[in-house]
Amino acid sequence: MRDWILFALGGAVVTALLYWGAQNIVPLALFLNLFTPMPAAYTHMRYGTLPGGLAVFGACVILAVVFPATMAGGYLLQFGILSFVIPLLLRRGIAWDRTVVLNVCAVMLVAGILLVGFSVTQQVSPAQMIRQQADLAVAQALEFYDQGQFPVQERDQFESTLGEMADIFVRIFPALGAVIVAGLSLLTVLLLNSFSAGRYRVPGPEFAAWRSPEFLIWGVIAAGFSMLIDQSLLRTVAMNLLILLLPVYFVQGVAVVSHFLKRRAVAPIIRSLVYFLIFILNPLPLVVTGVGMFDLWIDFRKPKIKKTS
Repeated sequence: MRDWILFALGGAVVTALLYWGAQNIVPLALFLNLFTPMPAAYTHMRYGTLPGGLAVFGACVILAVVFPATMAGGYLLQFGILSFVIPLLLRRGIAWDRTVVLNVCAVMLVAGILLVGFSVTQQVSPAQMIRQQADLAVAQALEFYDQGQFPVQERDQFESTLGEMADIFVRIFPALGAVIVAGLSLLTVLLLNSFSAGRYRVPGPEFAAWRSPEFLIWGVIAAGFSMLIDQSLLRTVAMNLLILLLPVYFVQGVAVVSHFLKRRAVAPIIRSLVYFLIFILNPLPLVVTGVGMFDLWIDFRKPKIKKTS
C-alpha cells in the first residue's frame, strides 16, 4: 500500500479523534483544537491535493458516522477548510503571510454564507442569531453562578457585567472570528514549517524578518480617532478594525523578539519560554504590540553601524 494512502487514512482517524476530544475533554479542549488541523494539512503538504482532500473527507465521514452528524459540519467549518486551503496555496508557491490572509477570507466567506442561509430558514437576522447564542452563554454562566457558592448579593452585578460583555461580543463578532481563524492559520503554517524536515518548503519570508504592510498603520490611527466620536455605528466599525489590525502588530512584535533571540543564539527551550511568557504575562502582549507598531519607524532589526574613531 502506498505511503500516501496510509497518511490519508491515518490523518482522517487522528483528526476525528482530536476534534472529538476537543468537544468532550474540556480541560484539553484548547490544546486539542490547536492541533486538529495538522494531520490533514501535513498529509496535503507532503503528498498532495488528493491525499489531503481524502484526509479531510475521511474525517468528516468518521465524525458523521461514529459521532453525532453535526460534529462533521462543525469540523469542516472550523478546521476542514483551513486544513485544505493552507497547504493548497503553499504548494502553489504563495507566501505564508498571504496564504493566511486568503484562508481567513475563504473561511469567513463560507461562514457568512452559511450564517445568512441558516438565518433565512429561521426567519431571523444574522445579528439576532449571534445575539441568541450570546444570551444562551449568559444564561449558562448565570446557572453555573447560582449552583456555586458565590455571594447572592453580587449576582446582579455579575449579570450586568455578562450582559455588557454579550453586547460587545455581538458587535465585534466578525472581527473576533477572523482573528481566531488567522491565529489558527498562522499556527498551522508554523507547525508545517517545523515538521517539514526538508520534504517540502513553506514559501515566504523568514518569520524573524517579517514586516506588515506599512499602510495598515493608517487603519489603526483612523480607528483610534473614530473611537473618540460618540456614534454607535462608527465605533462598532472602529472596534472591529482595531481587533483585526492590532494582532498584526503583535505578530510583528513577536517577529522582532524572534530576530533578537536568533541573533543572540538563545537556546530553543529558553526561546519557547520567552514566547510563552509573551502570550500570558500581562502587560507583555501590549508591550510587544507596541514594539511591532514602532518598528515601522525605528526599525529595531536594522543592523547598527559601529562608529570608528
